[in-house]
Amino acid sequence: MADSNMTRGQFVQGVAGSGVAGLVVGGVIGGVIGRSTADDGGDATPTAAAADTGAAAAGTDAAATGAAPAAAAAGGDLLIACTFPLTGALASDGEQMKNGVTLAADEINAAGGIAGRQIKLEVLDMDVVDGAKIKAVMQQAIDLKPDALYHGYIINWPEMMDLVSNSGIITLNASTSIGQVEQIQGDPKYQNIFQIDPPETYYGTGFPPFLNSLAAGGTWTPENKKIYIVEGDSVYSQTISAKCQEQAPKDGWEIAGVTKVTGGQADWTPSVNDAVGSGASVIMNTHFAPDDLAKWTQAFAANPSKALVYLQYGPSIPAYTELAGEAANGIIWATVTGVYNDSVGAKFREAYQAKFNASAGFSNSGSGYDAVNMLARAWAMVGDAKNTEAVKAALRGMIHRGVNGGYALEQNAGLAYPVQTPDAGLGQAHLFFQIQGAELKHTIVQPAPYIEGEFQLAPWMA
Repeated sequence: MADSNMTRGQFVQGVAGSGVAGLVVGGVIGGVIGRSTADDGGDATPTAAAADTGAAAAGTDAAATGAAPAAAAAGGDLLIACTFPLTGALASDGEQMKNGVTLAADEINAAGGIAGRQIKLEVLDMDVVDGAKIKAVMQQAIDLKPDALYHGYIINWPEMMDLVSNSGIITLNASTSIGQVEQIQGDPKYQNIFQIDPPETYYGTGFPPFLNSLAAGGTWTPENKKIYIVEGDSVYSQTISAKCQEQAPKDGWEIAGVTKVTGGQADWTPSVNDAVGSGASVIMNTHFAPDDLAKWTQAFAANPSKALVYLQYGPSIPAYTELAGEAANGIIWATVTGVYNDSVGAKFREAYQAKFNASAGFSNSGSGYDAVNMLARAWAMVGDAKNTEAVKAALRGMIHRGVNGGYALEQNAGLAYPVQTPDAGLGQAHLFFQIQGAELKHTIVQPAPYIEGEFQLAPWMA
């Protein structure tokens, strides 16, 4: 993992000291500082011009349909093969991923593409849990011989690693897995794979300090220092639970108990009763599927305690609040890669709403958008998308300010702010939201400098 004390200045000094040719600054929505790859065998090429978001919103869907615009250069389209969960329990998140990459590609194409070449997307539906299906769809994506692969997240990610590694294709994903990060960084074989977001471990280690910060604010005084965990059935959810259990005593908290649940349950009342019956002042649910969490929330609302309730990630997807309704008012949730509430994030949300007539989710819509923009800028700097070594070097040397925060992929993985890096320009903030009021507004309550509102006692806590 990257040095947690690294600053932006040290990072840029390192790039300059390596003898690489220069810095490029620019942006569509967001911006980048990246190194030229002329010394790596590619021709340094100016980045794509900034796109007008209004024009992009009114533009064609050529990126999604595969229709090549007439303006495409003789070199042909630049193809990104994407795999998303477009059907099943995670389909609402898959739609966010698809829309995010489509918006980015359409904006870039509307601005003239990459030296006149258009970005084309081929989007494949993938069951991100079933190993056999992951391998089959991944092989389909590889057989397209794309210039890059992008996957939102793959829950059973080990099934795709060797296929992707052996293909040699530049691959970006947001699987949020410490296991994947360790595999990439531990073996040169996997250096064509970039996990662009921080790993899930920070959900667990960051939660007890968040509780202490919240209590210090004075609005909430916990009746005890106990956390009860409702643990999902994925390795992802179990890792978050384990890390919280490990961190809690270090910050003065006790784990009151753990209940394990399985996704897709018809009745979530038993796990709610276990949590409420524990008497803990905090209930942490590490399951992530939005439909399941909405049902769990309604079950809790029917028999609540006065506990602070935290649901992991799932509420970032609009389907959660649509299904949970008023029961969601007061819920805390978090993401280690989320769309910011600043001017960059606001422009993205406006463009997304205009194009799809729907609200952008708070996580994977922005992550996919940022991934396509990073690929585009790497290709623009290198001048040859097939020069994979130069493209890898460009991605590692790039500092990109996207709608989900900062990306410094020098070790093929995104960094968490403020735990992994104290420099917000290099990392993606671990954002804690509270859903507030009758309008169910998602309000960032931690960390600074992204706070947009104070924590409020939930209706069941009053």
